[in-house]
Amino acid sequence: MYPLDEIESKYRSAISIALEGKDLTGSLLVELSLNLYKDLKVKDISDDMHSDALLYQYGVYNWHDEHGRHFALDITRQFQHPSSYEPYQLSFSLIYDPAPFENAGYHERWSMDFGDLEGFKAHIMSTDGYTIAENHVPKAYSIRFNQC
Repeated sequence: MYPLDEIESKYRSAISIALEGKDLTGSLLVELSLNLYKDLKVKDISDDMHSDALLYQYGVYNWHDEHGRHFALDITRQFQHPSSYEPYQLSFSLIYDPAPFENAGYHERWSMDFGDLEGFKAHIMSTDGYTIAENHVPKAYSIRFNQC
């Protein structure tokens, strides 16, 4: 178990190691995110699905940052620490050129909407955004940690 203020660095390190010599793909994003969810637990945060949950989301965005207009395929882990009213989020996103995704729409689903992680994973892999992403190479990835 890790203190909340160390979880971002643990994610970054684990992702960096996992990416050595591999191409980053949607399937690798899913695999890494689910494994990190299972393996890296946060001290003082309950294992129940409302205190430690995963959010899968995608869409074409423009946050007016270094990525400009882009498609993001994202799995965000949300922690509800008992000492804080607002949750913390740790997002792992793949960034793509938007053109192939113009008709994919926007999508978001929580892991708690499914009976288990396998159901959540099966849902992710059945979505249009994921299917299209598997046929394209991301131009970057992003890891962000913040409190809502």
